[in-house]
Amino acid sequence: LSLRETGSTRMIEIEADAMVVDGIHRDTNYGTSPEALTRNDPDSRDQRAAVLLKFSPIPQSERNRLELAILAIPVSSTNDVRDIEANLYGLEDTTWEEDSITWATTHNLKQNVPAGNEIHNSAMLGLGIDAKMLGRITAPASATTRFIDVTDYLRSQNGAASAFLLLQEPRWDIDIRVSEVPQDWNELPRGDTQPAGVRYYPRENTDGVAPAQLILYESVTPLDYTSWSMTTIADPNLRGMEQATGS
Repeated sequence: LSLRETGSTRMIEIEADAMVVDGIHRDTNYGTSPEALTRNDPDSRDQRAAVLLKFSPIPQSERNRLELAILAIPVSSTNDVRDIEANLYGLEDTTWEEDSITWATTHNLKQNVPAGNEIHNSAMLGLGIDAKMLGRITAPASATTRFIDVTDYLRSQNGAASAFLLLQEPRWDIDIRVSEVPQDWNELPRGDTQPAGVRYYPRENTDGVAPAQLILYESVTPLDYTSWSMTTIADPNLRGMEQATGS
């Protein structure tokens, strides 16, 4: 990874992570559970779940030298299938606590949304207002760390803590035809039902997998962001990751 000038790399350990579950579990706290996952179950709200992550604030002096910030997040599918997806959001609300957060008290999750596999069944709340979509995580069958560029989001926090929401949602409503040849059309059922959820490995996991981390690349001197552009790194193992380059 080539950055604009010689600097330093620093890892920030996660401060809090927790799964929250909808339906009959909406008031239950799972902050100390060794298991965490996000799942949009099309048949039951009781099986709908999301994952929250939180990191401590970055001092102003370090944010002024921040070239690139990467969220490293360990994931896998929940039933040994590959290419299971979930969306990652950056949140303004960082006031929640690991030992008390529930679905009912999560600011950016809708309440009482019917189960289903269409866009209107999404539980995401506040997108474009106090939540920003940062990318989409693709989970393989076994534990793998995915990397997402969160530089702009961290800068926008202005010294506050950073919080992330991992949420599996329906990706489309339409009927999908598998073949391009009309006579061979095989129409899938309307909506988007993924065959599994995305598992996250929290601090309490017993699998020996390191939980999420922030990786900060910092320059020697303060930076002028206004003259920078973004160039995507062509590496399928770093899906969603971008490299900052000077103009």
